[in-house]
Amino acid sequence: MASKMARPTRQSPKSRVADVLTGWQDRLLQLDRRKGLLNFRTRTTAAKIVDWLPDRIFASLSGNTAGLRFDYAEPPVRRNWGLTEEYGIDEAEVEDPPLFVPGDLSSDGTPVELQRRLRNLMRRTNEFREEQGLSVPYLALGLLEWVDTDGRVLTSPLLLLPCELERTSPHLALRRRRPGGQHNSGRQAEKRLEVVAEKLRATRQQVERLENRSWMRNRARDYYDLWRVMGNCWDLLGLENFLDRIRSKCRLRDVDFEGPEDFFDQRMVDDVERRWEASLGPLIADFPSVATLMDELRPRVEALCGPEG
Repeated sequence: MASKMARPTRQSPKSRVADVLTGWQDRLLQLDRRKGLLNFRTRTTAAKIVDWLPDRIFASLSGNTAGLRFDYAEPPVRRNWGLTEEYGIDEAEVEDPPLFVPGDLSSDGTPVELQRRLRNLMRRTNEFREEQGLSVPYLALGLLEWVDTDGRVLTSPLLLLPCELERTSPHLALRRRRPGGQHNSGRQAEKRLEVVAEKLRATRQQVERLENRSWMRNRARDYYDLWRVMGNCWDLLGLENFLDRIRSKCRLRDVDFEGPEDFFDQRMVDDVERRWEASLGPLIADFPSVATLMDELRPRVEALCGPEG
């Protein structure tokens, strides 16, 4: 007697879609040790905070708009006083004691090492903000140590809290980042205005220096940063008093301009176009042509700096 073959069960459309999505997730998620959320390592752009419990620091950051200040320190200064021959001192260099100003947050390393790590973190934060419009600092609240299948001990953060680093002289302050908050938006707009003003001042200063020398510094990245910041954050930028801001910055460097077109000197634009691919290609995957960038950038600079004349 021939045995009956089992008929395959039919899978519902909803179940098939769920299986496909699960497969996509398995292929997209990075589950090896290169994933920082699974294998967190304290690098030069991370600082370990000590003497704080996760719930206490979370409550302090949530209820304090001024943030928490890191310890501040400067390395000792060595000065040569020229006392060796006259006073018979073997060591001519006298080391001053290091400057240390205590704050709310300390690290497991020395205060000088903490400052170095914070500077690295600030530099990386500014690069991501200016190049990609992303805010990357996070505070890891609690770390879990676990053992991988091969016996290696790994560390993973349990909770990530979005935060900001801001210089409050001489300290760096850690603040909780609140997306959409009025205080946060105003602060971010101010930072972007400073970036725009500095980049415009640098391009104008380069043109004036060209009058006294036959070469110019590569400004391709400055124009790209201007285009990126204005394109991503135009609605956040305040146009009021920007003309006074940029004129004040220019005066500090003995630079002047008559109107928006002074920031697009043809010699500068030609030089940027010549260096465009070589300057941005190794760093940025997708960037516009010089013509497209200039067409979009000119009206925004005109709106910021007012009509020519």
